Amino acid sequence: MAHFAKLDQNNTVLSVVRVDDGDAPNETQGIEFLSNLFGYTNWKQTSFNTRGGVHYIPNSDTPSDDQSKALRANYAKVGGVYDSTNDIFRENKPANCDSWTLNVTSGEWEPPTAKPTIEQMTDGEGEYVAVWNDTNDRWEATNDDKNHRWDAGNQVWVAL
Repeated sequence: MAHFAKLDQNNTVLSVVRVDDGDAPNETQGIEFLSNLFGYTNWKQTSFNTRGGVHYIPNSDTPSDDQSKALRANYAKVGGVYDSTNDIFRENKPANCDSWTLNVTSGEWEPPTAKPTIEQMTDGEGEYVAVWNDTNDRWEATNDDKNHRWDAGNQVWVAL
């Protein structure tokens, strides 16, 4: 089964449709089939099993042995974008994250400092919810009315 994203004039994904492989043996023929069926011509093929630039074995989190099947970095999402410059599907840049950059291999937006992976505050107060603060160029978290910042060098949360 092939999947195709219907795009508007700004390359925003409007919908994703499945097409039988017999009607879409390749992208060109799939677009022709959909154009004839719907009278709409702005389509791009997308891979249901591709995410973060990696192709996965169907219905699993195991990368497939044949990475040539990875198509356009990510499976198209309604409201997402087809980036024609990089030939990838991606989401819009997160709000208030002007300093983030697009990884054109994975199709994902990346912060200047990696998101913390430690799930506990340094004071033992419990789990956090990390939020990027673009003004201060850092990860911050609040837990029980206490504010913290991420110290990436020491890999710890520090109370503000």
